[in-house]
Amino acid sequence: MHSSSANLLSSVHTAWTTFVNALCTGTMNSRMPNEWSATQTVTNELSPSTGKNVAQLRTTIAQVGTGVGITISPRSSIVVGLRSTLPTRAGRGRMYWPAPHGTILLPNGNLVAADVVAIAAGFANGLATFQATSTPVIFHRASLTGHTVVNVVIGEVLGNQRRRTNKSSNAYTVDPI
Repeated sequence: MHSSSANLLSSVHTAWTTFVNALCTGTMNSRMPNEWSATQTVTNELSPSTGKNVAQLRTTIAQVGTGVGITISPRSSIVVGLRSTLPTRAGRGRMYWPAPHGTILLPNGNLVAADVVAIAAGFANGLATFQATSTPVIFHRASLTGHTVVNVVIGEVLGNQRRRTNKSSNAYTVDPI
């Protein structure tokens, strides 16, 4: 997630770490399988003239899922939509959180509606608090500008984060015809 702030990187990083810890403790841990854990927060500072990383802070955290339901495929994820007032694709962003445990899924694989509402509220409330230090934005690389996030959107259907496949080496077998 991108944000914009005149505060020091250390202040923004502390606010981000507080957001993640509060979200996990209050909303996500009970919905995540007990094999799931979050171990670190990372905050990057981007140059306003190039958009490239100029500084980074990391903090070790210890958030562990407490759900007892089955663990579903790691390719599945909760898609957190971020929306600005810009009514085009440029006004939308998203981030991916690991899939929940199977107990909060319906037989068709969708999230239970009450859990969707709770997750959306957890993100919205956490980002509202985070906003006191740094404003969440939809960042535009071409112009190095951002539009302020005004809504969080969580769907009942789990998504797939395509990058996960890219981070795993694949071994192929080639067989001539």
